[in-house]
Amino acid sequence: MDTFKTTDAMRDIYERLQKLGFQSSFVRNCILPDWWHDKLATVPSNRAYAEAVIARHLGLELASLRDRSARLELSSGAALKLKHRQGATVNDFQVAVVLGERLAGITASSINTPVEISSLSASSIRQKILNTGVSWVGFEELLDFCWGVGIPVVNLCRIPSGNKRPDGMAVWAEDRPVIVIASGKKQPAWHLFILAHELAHIICGHLSSGQVSVDSQVKLETIDKEEEEANTFAVELLSGDPNLSFSPPPHRIDASQLAATAKSIGQKFQIDPGFIALSYSRSQGFIPLGAAALNALSPGANACGFYQKDYSHLHLDDLSEDNRHVFDCLTEVA
Repeated sequence: MDTFKTTDAMRDIYERLQKLGFQSSFVRNCILPDWWHDKLATVPSNRAYAEAVIARHLGLELASLRDRSARLELSSGAALKLKHRQGATVNDFQVAVVLGERLAGITASSINTPVEISSLSASSIRQKILNTGVSWVGFEELLDFCWGVGIPVVNLCRIPSGNKRPDGMAVWAEDRPVIVIASGKKQPAWHLFILAHELAHIICGHLSSGQVSVDSQVKLETIDKEEEEANTFAVELLSGDPNLSFSPPPHRIDASQLAATAKSIGQKFQIDPGFIALSYSRSQGFIPLGAAALNALSPGANACGFYQKDYSHLHLDDLSEDNRHVFDCLTEVA
């Protein structure tokens, strides 16, 4: 148990949730409403209310939660397709997946924009974005495009400490696809490829109604057919060339040189310089070089802030009190 003060009336719930990876402070601050106080649970009807809220938002069986001796189990309400990194297990990401799926459901229930993706391809999306007059397909531009065709993109900023974050999720919720980005990286370029990859899963038909696809780590090296197809789509969307590759220079370069070169190439070929820097460093097996180049290209950037403006597409004021509270908490920028 963490040090969050509680009462005997809620203790069994918090102790069982702790075993699943949810600290009592997270449940109290993010799942239960603002006005809730644990002392209220001494009244049976109030405790029943708290049980119903927790069960709904964490995907738990209400009967098990109400049985004080029952063991709680997390389960995704959708058919889960997990692409996980070597050495990781499904349990490592279970808490984040449950919260991501819930966030997707709340988001989908508060948007009316029709989904228009039937005739889209990587090249057509790229051209549509470039036709708006931008220099390249960047993170902000791709975000705006997704929202415009009825695919909301939300950032899962907050999960209980001690749990691992997947890079991204594509979720089919309320009869529409939703993209959830959970990466904790600050630079938008990291989020850009993840977003393009998750969008690819949707456009390529990898996700059907009732499914959720979870990428614990989006990477170019893969033997999974769907992952390879999503990567190829993403690379073509961002660069115009599905077979894009980078040859190493004749001499070793530092971060500032990589940043300058990426910017020059990006302006010439309409490719986001951050994507170029990361792609090059990945191809050379030295990610820190790309990360340092990103900091040189966009010092102080914070991708989380880019998501917020597009939430204006949502009818958040029409949500129930507890749904709005959970949405605000999970998408809160630290």
